[in-house]
Amino acid sequence: MKAFFILLHVIQIAYLSSARPITSDDVIDLTHVLDERAIGWPGNKPYILTEFKGPKTVNGVNLTWVEVGFLSTAEHIGTHMDAPSHFSKGNWKINDIPPERLIGPAVKVSIRDQASKDRDYVLSIQDILNWESVNGRIPNKAILFVDSGFAKFYPDRIKYSGAEQVVDKDLNLILHYPGISGEAAQFLVDERDIVGVVMDTISFDSGQNSKLFPAHHVLLGAKIWGVENCADMEKMPATGTIATVYPTKKRGSGSATRILVMKTDISISGSFKMFASTTFTVTALSVVLAIIEYSRLI
Repeated sequence: MKAFFILLHVIQIAYLSSARPITSDDVIDLTHVLDERAIGWPGNKPYILTEFKGPKTVNGVNLTWVEVGFLSTAEHIGTHMDAPSHFSKGNWKINDIPPERLIGPAVKVSIRDQASKDRDYVLSIQDILNWESVNGRIPNKAILFVDSGFAKFYPDRIKYSGAEQVVDKDLNLILHYPGISGEAAQFLVDERDIVGVVMDTISFDSGQNSKLFPAHHVLLGAKIWGVENCADMEKMPATGTIATVYPTKKRGSGSATRILVMKTDISISGSFKMFASTTFTVTALSVVLAIIEYSRLI
C-alpha cells in the first residue's frame, strides 16, 4: 500500500510539472497604449506626462540613470473602466468593485457587419439571442465583449467617433459610433447574469444616445461595470476564453484598465479541462489512500 501511495504522488507531480508555459499565443491583450494620443470623452483633460530621465544624485548617491514621471490626466481616457458610481449616485467606485467581478468567462458578440453599414448601430436583444442560438446561453458571471470593429480607427478621433465635440451649435448630437441599446442593457440585467461589458468605442452608449446614456444608467445602476476604448477584438474567439481586467485600485468613477483574455485550452494535451480533471482525480485518490494508511497506523 505504501509503495502504491508513493507511486500516485509521483504521477501527480509528473502531471503538475508537464503543463507547458503560457505563451503570447495563449493571451490576447485588448488594451490601447496609454499615452498622449489616448482618446477620452470630448472636453476631458488630456494625457500629460512630465518625465525626468538621466543621471541624478539621490541621498548623496550618484545614480547613472533614473526615469520618473508625473502624470496628469482624466480618469476616463484610453482603455478605461467606468465604475457603477459614474452614473449611479452612491454606487461602487473603482476600489469598491469586488475582485471576483474582475475575472470571468469571456463571450464576444460581433456587430461588425451591422456597424460597417450603419455607424449608429446598437446591439439589440435579437443580436444576443442570435448569438446564443449558435454558442449557447451567456454563462453566469460572464464578461460580455461587444465587437463593433471600430478599434481599427483608434486613435483618429474623427474616424473613431465621428466628431471632435458631442453636439453642434444647435445642440444636435454629432457623434456617430455604435453602442449597446438601452433595451439590450435591460435584458442583460433582467435575464442574464453578467459582471461587466467591454466595448471597442469611446462609450458603450452609441454616439446618438449620448444625451440620455440609457445603457450607462441601466448597467452601472445594476453594478455592472463597463470598459470603453477596448483594442481590436478580431483575434478573440466568440467563446472559450477567460477575461481579466486590471483597473488601478483607486477611489474614483473611472480608471485606466488593462484587459487580458486567455484561452482555456492550455495544456500538453491541448485540453486544459482534461488535464485539470486528471490531476484532481489523482490528488483525490492520494488523499483517500493517505486516510486509509493513517487509519491503519492508529
